[in-house]
Amino acid sequence: SGIASQSITFDTKKVLNDSTIDLFYEKLGPHQVMVYAADPFGNEASSSVFFQVIATYDSAISDVNRAFSLGWIKKKALRDQIINDLTTAKKKKKPKQADRVLTQLLNELKKKQKDLTPQGYLLLTEDIEWVKGHN
Repeated sequence: SGIASQSITFDTKKVLNDSTIDLFYEKLGPHQVMVYAADPFGNEASSSVFFQVIATYDSAISDVNRAFSLGWIKKKALRDQIINDLTTAKKKKKPKQADRVLTQLLNELKKKQKDLTPQGYLLLTEDIEWVKGHN
């Protein structure tokens, strides 16, 4: 009978039917996509899915590169240092050793906030904290 109306939301934001959502700009943690549709006769249906946006070492490194390309990391040397530290932590056999590297990296980022935009600082610290908490 066709569709008379429909809507899609990502968390609480309306989403156009043919658009995509770039999770790079979303917070880590739980999210929901909900779809609603009604036909011309008033029959309605909805469905939702819950999912978790997470960070891994590899996704954090990808985010570092993207943040640098967006100008959120202002110095190439800082980008390289962050990637090196994430790679070093990833190679550690014991979680406590990786945690030490990640804690040092977080402290370094705090000291070098002037070399990051506020968005860059928040993105990187959120990624690193997530990876550190899920070793």
